Order: sequence, then C-alpha cells, then structure tokens
Amino acid sequence: MVERLKSAIEKARAQRVGSPTAPTRATAGAAAARAAEAPAERPSALDDWAVFEELALDERRLERERIVARAKDDPSHRAFDMLRTRTLRVCEERGWSKIGITSPTKGVGKTVVSVNLAFSMARQAGRRVLLLDLDLAAPRIASILAPGQTFGMREFLAGRTPPESFLRRCGDNLLVGLNSKPTHDGAEILQSENAKQAIADAIERARPTVIICDLSPALVSDDALNALAGVECALMVVGAGETTAKEVRESEKLVNEWTELLGVVLNKSKESVREYYGY
Repeated sequence: MVERLKSAIEKARAQRVGSPTAPTRATAGAAAARAAEAPAERPSALDDWAVFEELALDERRLERERIVARAKDDPSHRAFDMLRTRTLRVCEERGWSKIGITSPTKGVGKTVVSVNLAFSMARQAGRRVLLLDLDLAAPRIASILAPGQTFGMREFLAGRTPPESFLRRCGDNLLVGLNSKPTHDGAEILQSENAKQAIADAIERARPTVIICDLSPALVSDDALNALAGVECALMVVGAGETTAKEVRESEKLVNEWTELLGVVLNKSKESVREYYGY
C-alpha cells in the first residue's frame, strides 16, 4: 500500500513538472523578467495636425489685442519678424527648441509678445510651433484667442487630458495649450513629475520644431522659476517707461540662475514704425 502511494505521488509530481500550465519557479521568474524588460506600448505620434480641433479666430479681436504678426496688415509685425529671426538663429546654432518668455512684473505685454512671436514663427514654411500658457496664476492667451471658452491646463499637466483632446490648432503650423482656470499653486504643479511628463509626451507626440512657453513674471512668484528650469533659453519682456532698471537687473539674475537669457525685449515703445519699402 505504501509503495503504491509513493508511486502515485511521484507520478503526479512528474506530470506537474512537465505540464505547460505549471511552470517551474525558475521558468516563471524568467518570464517575469522578460515582461519587465519589454517596452511599454506608447501612444502613436500625432504627425497629422488635422487631428487637433481648430480655433475659429476673431480677426477684429486679434487686432484689438495687438496681435499683428498673423495677418501682417500692421507694419508693427516686422518687429516680431526680426525678433523671430534673431531668436531662431541662436536657438538653431545651439540646438535649442524650448523658449520661455517672462517679464520682471505683470502688465508689460509679455503675453502679447508670446502670441505674436508664435504667429510669426508659424508663418515660416516647415516650422511647427507649440505655444503653452504656463502663467498658471494669471493665464491670458485663452482670452485673446478663444474668449468665452473653457480650457483646463491643470488637468492636462496632471496627465488626465491627452494632447489630442487638449491642444488646439491655429492654422496649419501653430498649436496652442490654453488655460482659463487660474490657480495659486502653480509652482507645485510645475514641479510635479506629472506636469513634466505631460509636457514631454505632448512634445514627443506632436513633434513641434519650436516650443514657446508664456511664463509668470519672474519677480512676482516662484512659478516662473520652476518653469524656467524646464526651458533651454528665455526672453525677458520689459515695458518702456514702466520697468525700472533695478527690476531688469534682478530679473536677469534670476533668469540666468535657471536657464540662458537670450535677451531683453522692449515693449510699449513709442518709436514709430517705418512703412514698407520696395524697388
């Protein structure tokens, strides 16, 4: 009886070891290792920007907001074209693509410069521009391009809204990430790994050639400093007759601690713009 019981146990063990549904511990460990090494499936690239919803822009509103670089009807657009050319030359020489735009204080036209520069760059054939409103405490681009509509940058930065649902298209070569919900914890949001990953994923999938980030004023809060750490260079906008020399010096020092300062943009200048010339 005992011998028959031993024989039955040994037979059962042999069947269990040989069964494809009952792998050994070593086999199971190897399978788990292979699964861990396998790359996770990533969302496909959004090369065709037609997948993004297009904004219906109000040309009269753009004119009132001093957005002159899109239609080129106002001679002032040439100043932004010059800024575009100089900025792109330096960025291409140094291999940079992410540009932050800040200012010492609010109210000097930082957002107007950001939007105009984005439109100017997007007019160039083959140039794809992504404009992000990362001034989380006082977002304004949405009120210029899409007044009355609701956009949640916070949800996008938290990874809850994918790029194809969040970003909007202005023409063929410009994508915008808008925000209509001010928040007072912008520094914490921008510091988070979720926000960094959301922006990186959007860039990887949309594949813009230039990314422009409209940031908070440098001397107002640390929101801008956390955002500056994520760009490769920055422009600082100052208001003629408004920004003091001390504010410029303090802002330059702060920006240079976090990224490369490309230069200072003088806004609200009273200098007249010359008309077109021809031959």
